[in-house]
Order: sequence, then structure tokens, then C-alpha cells
Amino acid sequence: MFEYKEINSPVFKYSAFAVGTVCIIAIVWFFIALSNALDIGKGGSDYSDIQFITSPSKNYVATSFIKSGGGAAGWCYSVVEINKANEPSANNKEIFKGRCSNKLQIKWLDENHLKIDYSEETPVWSQTEWEEVNISYSLIGKQSIKRVINDPL
Repeated sequence: MFEYKEINSPVFKYSAFAVGTVCIIAIVWFFIALSNALDIGKGGSDYSDIQFITSPSKNYVATSFIKSGGGAAGWCYSVVEINKANEPSANNKEIFKGRCSNKLQIKWLDENHLKIDYSEETPVWSQTEWEEVNISYSLIGKQSIKRVINDPL
């Protein structure tokens, strides 16, 4: 029925190798293009600092910023992080995360008490303590935001 016939032509062997290599490269390229198009995986992030405040004794640093990234669908959060002043910033700890449109104001009331004011939107999540620091929150309205922005103090 089927007859085995060995082909010793070097042209056939090299062309089969070339076609196989091109197919493998095309498949890899397809998956890379698909991954980039759908932003599969961790992807990159962009950061925009809003506030950077040290505690009264300069033991802690609180930072608020906008964190965004992703592909076509994208994502964006307003974030507050805190860390010890003598530690590298890579050890930052997120203590608050809200929607990107959330307006944030942070201030230290004393060495162990950070206050975060945010706009009407409900936070995605928040903490009330970080190590020895207590964190309090208050809701600010649109009028308060306008007053703070226009206030010369």
C-alpha cells in the first residue's frame, strides 16, 4: 500500500528545514503579538507623584501618586504608600487604593498618625494601621477640593 522511499536530495532536506523554521518563528511571533495586543501578563506601569510627605520626626515617608498601565483597556488607581525613611523605596507598602479620579490629600497629624482625605468615591481598599502608624480617613466634597486648590496657604 505505502512504499517507503528515502529522499537523499539535499535541496529537499534544506527546504524542509527552512519551512519548519519559518513556521516555528511565525507561531512564536503570533503569540508575542497576541500577548502584546491583549496586554497579557504583568505589563508596565506609569507613575505620577502627587504628594511626598515625611513625618514630623522624619521617621516615615508617605507618598500619594497615580499608578496606571495596561493596554487598550488599561487601568488606573490613586495610591498612598508609606515606608520607613531609612528603607529603600522598593519596600513601600500600599495603605490606600482608590479609583484614578479620586482626589487625595495626605498629612501627618503627628509622628504616628497619618490622615488621608479623599473625594466622594469609595476606595478600592484601605488600611487603618501600618506598623506603629495609625491611619485615619475623611471624605472631602467638591467644594473642599476647590477651596484647597485655590487657597494660597
